[in-house]
Amino acid sequence: MEIYELVNLFIYELEEELGEYSSTSLEIENTPEFIPLIDDLYINVHTIKGSSKSLLNNLKKEEFHISKTHVEQIANITHSFEDYLEFLKSKNALSENDVTLLFEFEKIMRDLKSRIEEEIEDSIEQSIIDNFLKYLHTQNIVGGISNLNSQQNNDSINRNFFTITLDCDQQYKHAYLSIIYREIEEKYDDVVFIPSKESLLKNEEFNSISIQINSSEEHTNIKQFIKQIENVDTVESIPYKHIPSTKNEEKGTDITEEPINNTITGFISSYLPNANTPEKKVQKSQTLRISTRRIDNVLKHTSKLVILNNKLDQFLIQNDFLTGTKKRKELEELFAEISSHVDYLQESVLEIRMTSFKQLFERFPKDIRALSIEYKKPIGFSYSGESTEIDKNILDELFDPFMHLIRNSVIHGIESPEERIKKGKPPKGSINIQAKHDKNRVIITINDDGKGIGLEALKKSAINKKILSSSEANSMSKNDLLELIFKSGVSTSETVTEYSGRGIGMEAVRKKLDAVNGSISVSSSEDIGTTITLILPLTTAIIEGMITKINGEYFTFPISQVDEVINIKKSEVRTSSDKKYFFLKDKEIPIIYSEEYFNMETKEKDPANPFLKIMIVRAHNYIVGLTIDEFLGQQSIVVKNMHPFVQSARGISSCNILGDGSISLIVDSNDLLQHLSKV
Repeated sequence: MEIYELVNLFIYELEEELGEYSSTSLEIENTPEFIPLIDDLYINVHTIKGSSKSLLNNLKKEEFHISKTHVEQIANITHSFEDYLEFLKSKNALSENDVTLLFEFEKIMRDLKSRIEEEIEDSIEQSIIDNFLKYLHTQNIVGGISNLNSQQNNDSINRNFFTITLDCDQQYKHAYLSIIYREIEEKYDDVVFIPSKESLLKNEEFNSISIQINSSEEHTNIKQFIKQIENVDTVESIPYKHIPSTKNEEKGTDITEEPINNTITGFISSYLPNANTPEKKVQKSQTLRISTRRIDNVLKHTSKLVILNNKLDQFLIQNDFLTGTKKRKELEELFAEISSHVDYLQESVLEIRMTSFKQLFERFPKDIRALSIEYKKPIGFSYSGESTEIDKNILDELFDPFMHLIRNSVIHGIESPEERIKKGKPPKGSINIQAKHDKNRVIITINDDGKGIGLEALKKSAINKKILSSSEANSMSKNDLLELIFKSGVSTSETVTEYSGRGIGMEAVRKKLDAVNGSISVSSSEDIGTTITLILPLTTAIIEGMITKINGEYFTFPISQVDEVINIKKSEVRTSSDKKYFFLKDKEIPIIYSEEYFNMETKEKDPANPFLKIMIVRAHNYIVGLTIDEFLGQQSIVVKNMHPFVQSARGISSCNILGDGSISLIVDSNDLLQHLSKV
């Protein structure tokens, strides 16, 4: 087997093991009988270790284009992490920090996996691994369970945790902290520092300082000693819990509840082989790993078949030879059979590219848990419709937008427990994501039961940024006000943090969705919550389109953006402030006259025709009506990129080739949004 095939096989197996690990680790936090789950995790970790060591043996023999460092780090970390899992089995209960370490392991593994996949030579920051291992060290598991047992038998040794702040020139804080570390080490033998001394030597940035001192000395005396060291400003004790062990009544301890800091140096230096390979707990799925490049090649040729099929259909329509004869009937039957097979081939190839939302949704519980702890807001997270599938190319673009929307719900939406109780709500907030298919598109809703979006805060921010005048803001509808969150610089937050306050996040979300021909809309109610709705196409390669004619030219509307095609009487059109609109189901729908919008020369229309044909399309928070001349039906279309010279044409995203060889421009309804204020 070629070396690159071994690497691909390793990546595939690593993803399978991490998938199982992720599902199991999510169960552990709320499962009293956690030891069987720890055993399951051990099998996953041990299998990863064995696979990585096997790959390393082959990499040593071959020249290869990826760095072996990533695989070595996986092998080393998994070996030490096995010891940690064995240690957890000695406990009666898991602390919050124990669970955090389980999640942190998966994060590091996925980071290393992506570096191997993307052939990134740069190694993961050694500080991340070193800090992770230092936390394992505080559990006395680095080097084996024997270290743990020897510590447990020494009841006179106590673990003391502190955070300190400095009273010094911040420009030289690394040097001052090094001196403080040295004084502490001169008095106490068993000490762990975060940030580490190595980090200080590298001048790495840090926001907090944590110290663990293992000593038989009284906690208050140790605290007093640290306090009197020069340049130490404050010293705060961090409590930890003693949990009885289930083995021989020995006592184990939990490490401090401080969140893991991702900025320290070093990683494990070596590992020992383990010959006892546990038996796998589940049957491997019968899945073949295929390069996306190969799938794309098949799709390219399938796309050409779709175009040829459409051409043949058009040819038969335009030519009536052999009409009424047996040969004509046989020809039409043959075409129908070919067409059905082309349709089936098209669907099959697209299905190969389809990926369920499960792999996206399963990434969020850990992030929400971390945000919940950071912002001291208990939050329940749930999702449904995870089996809903979408093109992998689209799914890959959704993580960042989803993560931003979820952060918004946690930071801006969900109130603190105290606020919620005052409002008569349960202290625990909730966030829910739902995905479902709707015809040829996917609809996703993200709900929270928080305080809703503050419209007055939006107004104030938009006015301060000179996006609106006071009179304009006061005359806007609720829907228009909610649309302000997508304007650059507009934010309801009064302070800027790492995650929020700059007013650019929602604009970035919309741009991401525009890039995949999706849309986003927002609804919100005060003290009830906020709902974000995303509408996405199933795929961006071969789509279902509504073919129309406007002024003799062909235009295609992606069916994922179309609500319906209707006829209205010209007399139903209303005018207000130079804007045209009509009512549909008691809702005001603005009209865009296509000839004007696309800068086309207006052709003479039949004055006797009392009707307008309208294509109702959805543009983010809005529904818009575009005038069309003819509706020619629905068709599978192959999306083609246009020349860069015309790519920026207003309201057009791409094009497709019709059966007769004509070019049809594909309308981008999201681009219509910018035009709504002018119609």
